[in-house]
Amino acid sequence: MAVVPAAAVSLTRPALVAQDTVSAADTGWVMTSTALVLLMTLPGIALFILV
Repeated sequence: MAVVPAAAVSLTRPALVAQDTVSAADTGWVMTSTALVLLMTLPGIALFILV
């Protein structure tokens, strides 16, 4: 059986964080970035196919 490093285990098993460490600005930026990526997906695929 292979030994898995502790860092790899912590990345695959996220834990809950304290409420005071959650930032509304960080959460908003992640949501905005996600929306931008989703909006850029179809034009990117279209350019890939047409060019």
